[in-house]
Amino acid sequence: MKAKPQGKLVNWKLVDDLKKYGGVRIEDDLAIGTARVENFTREFLAN
Repeated sequence: MKAKPQGKLVNWKLVDDLKKYGGVRIEDDLAIGTARVENFTREFLAN
């Protein structure tokens, strides 16, 4: 990614500093009802 234009937007020093903590975990918040399931995380990210 460093070679791509978007790489200029990344704070690479911060990335290197945080590497020791591992990766990123993203969890979805769901509402599960009898008629349907809503994924609040995806709805939020889509807006």
